[in-house]
Amino acid sequence: MHSQAKLPLKQLYIILIACSLIILLSSIDVLMRVKDVTLFENWVKAQALEGDSSLYLNQYVGLNLSLFFMKIIIPVSFAIYSYAAYVKIKINQLYVLIWSILNIGGLAYTAFDRQFPNILYYVIIICYVFLVLTLLSLVDVIRESKSK
Repeated sequence: MHSQAKLPLKQLYIILIACSLIILLSSIDVLMRVKDVTLFENWVKAQALEGDSSLYLNQYVGLNLSLFFMKIIIPVSFAIYSYAAYVKIKINQLYVLIWSILNIGGLAYTAFDRQFPNILYYVIIICYVFLVLTLLSLVDVIRESKSK
């Protein structure tokens, strides 16, 4: 019932590459957001803040950085846990279930951001899809190890 299998190296590489791309592209995205003056001015107008807009720059940067950390927490922890699963521990169906749910949640969080003109948005979504598909392919690996 509690069959465990070793995480295959191929799937580990796919997981690490996809997580790395999500983190890299999210970093580039937040860098572009923070450095763009027009986005900052649009944010100030949308918030209906009064006074000198430069007073709100720290708030704007802090908000974008906290959103950035919320976006990358799932890929960072998934990559670290997957590496630990490859090196020391084994994987089972609970690993697949929990990380599939978390990655689908990360995909939904990214998709609801609705940055349609941004190409990074689409590449991050594709990386999340690769992560979920890779996780689902691990079910076959677990079943094969159960039959041995």
